[in-house]
This record gives sequence, C-alpha cells and structure tokens, in this order.
Amino acid sequence: MKSLSLNRQELSRIIEDGCVYVDKTEIIHNIMKSGTAFFLSRPRRFGKSLLINTFKEIYSGNKELFVNTWIYNAISWDKYPVLKLDFSNISVKQKGLEIAVIEAFHEIAQKYEVHLTDTVSSGLLRELIIKLSEKYGQVVMLIDEYDKPISIQSFFRLGEFHHFWFATGTVTFLVKALMNAGTLPDQVSPREVTLSFFDKFELRNMDLISLLFQTGYLTVKAIDKEYQIYTLAFPNGEVESAFLNNLLEVWSNKVQSEVGEITIGIVRSLQYGDPELFINAFRKLFAGIPYDHFIQKHAIEAIFASNIYTALKIIGVRQHVEVHTSSGRIDAVMEGKEAIFIAEFKMGSAEEAMAQIRSKRYYEPYIGGSKKVFLLALGFDDKSRSISDYLVEMV
Repeated sequence: MKSLSLNRQELSRIIEDGCVYVDKTEIIHNIMKSGTAFFLSRPRRFGKSLLINTFKEIYSGNKELFVNTWIYNAISWDKYPVLKLDFSNISVKQKGLEIAVIEAFHEIAQKYEVHLTDTVSSGLLRELIIKLSEKYGQVVMLIDEYDKPISIQSFFRLGEFHHFWFATGTVTFLVKALMNAGTLPDQVSPREVTLSFFDKFELRNMDLISLLFQTGYLTVKAIDKEYQIYTLAFPNGEVESAFLNNLLEVWSNKVQSEVGEITIGIVRSLQYGDPELFINAFRKLFAGIPYDHFIQKHAIEAIFASNIYTALKIIGVRQHVEVHTSSGRIDAVMEGKEAIFIAEFKMGSAEEAMAQIRSKRYYEPYIGGSKKVFLLALGFDDKSRSISDYLVEMV
C-alpha cells in the first residue's frame, strides 16, 4: 500500500518514493490552455508549492514522471525554459530582496547558458526573459513561496521593488485592520458580493474583504448565477479556526496562551456539563479588553456576543447562533458531550435574560434526551465591560 506524502513539495520525490499522488493533471492542463498569467492564492499548506513544481516538470518535458496520469498522452511534451523563482530558497533576510533576486536571476541564466549585463533586478528580469526566448523560444515563469501577493503584482506593473508588502503584510495586519474598521469576528464569513467585487482592487482604497479574498482566507463557496451573487467563506475549518483565533486575540487583547486557556475552559464546561466553567472562561475573555474596542459604531452587546460566538467556533463546539423557534430567537445553543447550554445575553441584568428564556420556553425542543440541559442568562455591564451577573438553571 502506498504511503501518503508529507512535507514533499516536489513531484519527482512523490513519484520516486512511491507515495500516493492524486492526479490533478487534467485540471492543470485546463489552466495551461486557458490563459497566459495566473495568480493562485491560498493559505499555507494548501499544496501551492507542489502545484508550481508540477507545472515546472510539465513545461520541462519530464514526461516519464507522469506515467498513469491523465496528461501523459494529452500533450506533445515540448521543452520550455522555466524561470522558477522560489522565495523560500533565496537569502532575502540575509542579503535583502534586491540582491537575493539578482543572484537568483544569474543562477537561472547560468543554467541556460545566457549572459546578463544589466545591474538592477527589473532590468535583469527583462533581459533574462528576452535572451531565453531568443535562444529557446517561449519562456515559462513560475513564482513560489512569497507572502505578499500585491508585491509581485506591483513589481511586474512598475518594474521595480518597493515596500509594497505593507499593503497586505500578515494575518495580524488583516485582523488589526478589521478591528480598526469595526468589523466584528462573526461578520467576516460568510459574505455575499456581486460580480463587480472581483473587478476592482486598489492599494489606495483597500477593501478588507477583498484583501481576505486575494490572500486566500476567503474563497467562493457558492454562486447564484441568475443574479450573479457570490458567497465568500473560509475555505475549510482549519483556516477558519486559525484566522478567528488570531482575530479573537486582537479583539480581546489576549496572547495565544491566554486564549488557549479560555477555549480549553469552554471545552471542559461542555464536556463535564459544568456551566460555572463556561462563565469563568468568558469572564477571563472579557477581562482587560481595552476601552477603545467598545467605542466603535457597534453596540456593546453585539461585541460581547460576537466574541462569544467566535470563541465557540474556534474550539469547534457544535453551536447554533441566533436560533429561531416558534416563540422567538435564542442567542446561542451550545451542545457538548454531556450537556446542552441555552444562552441569552443581555445588556443589563441576568434576571431579564433568564425571564426571556423562561417566558419564551426556549428549552422545550432540547429536553427529554440523554444530555443535561442548562439555561444560561448572562448580564453585561457597559461600564465594567464584563459579565456583571449570571443565572444558571438546569431543566
């Protein structure tokens, strides 16, 4: 039985080591036929480097690597000069971007036995492509392992390197930008957009949702073809959890270890059917949130609820937010191994929240099973910016 490939980013290693390779070459061939320039955006560990390497092997004419794949008999296997720039293999941090790229261009030129005379990176790239095409024909350029999509686009547009990276930076940049814009964690995904969303992307007037899409943290999940409405969402649970974790850290002003302690407390509360652990975990979450986080245009109650929903999503708790029943809408229903928590959040007293749960009889659809059912009423105080009081009942 063939083994799965872990940490192999070269097709030749996967084939030579006898590992499983899922044949995507028909899709790759469709890409090859459909245009001349492509930007592939996905978070880390999505197989981008392996895909780039597969393109390199195809355009290098290495047919025998593709025995038993769709593409083996589908193309003529002509050889092209491949200009592959891998930012993980050049010494950017040690030498600086300009010098590292210049050295990489000279290495490629030496491989194909062409001589370069220019002294700056933009001129060298232009010269390298021209001389390769004159000697060998059409040139294939592949770029891998870079953090800033806009940097590469801007480099090709302007022909020179600048600090374009600030426009996208890292996930931390994105989540801080979302917070500064008053975007709550539960407002990121899913998002519906129209076709015009994909037509415009400007550095001077950045749309943060567009940035999330461009960097691969959001992807198209559904299309309403009749009205050309596109639903954007996180590509999978792993990306969603990682991004929301970072977002929760920024919103709550907590470091990762503190957020981890809080989420573990929530897991244990549902695992053991102990609502007190749940309350304590969220008290820790809200303690120390800076005042300026609450002077956004959003209501404070919405900020508290959003942080709770985000924390529950991160740990993968089976939850339903704003559940609609015949008698009203429940703020949250959380289901664990041993218990179900029915929660209502109110700006003011917990008694008011509990009275709503009782009067609306939110618990009725959940009683009668093997799990304990707890009613949780949480009151928030806008001055202390925390849970002021709470009530717990088991039904």
